[in-house]
Amino acid sequence: MLHVFVRSAADRLEQAAVDIAQEQKIWLVNNWTPSQIPAYQKFELTVGDASLEFSAEEVTDLFKTLLKKAAHTSIPLIQL
Repeated sequence: MLHVFVRSAADRLEQAAVDIAQEQKIWLVNNWTPSQIPAYQKFELTVGDASLEFSAEEVTDLFKTLLKKAAHTSIPLIQL
């Protein structure tokens, strides 16, 4: 099990994941949850058989896209 921590609001990350799913037909993250670290969300990285068909570069690009979309969404970032 690997937990990944991302600094952003959960609703921004969720919307970015939905956008990627609609555009590329790829679902990256099942569930964002608040973490112990203020302003960070976390998810459990799950790798299944279908995931193994992606190269490391492809996975990196998908998560870069997710972070860029989350940063540029119209949903305001909560400031703590």
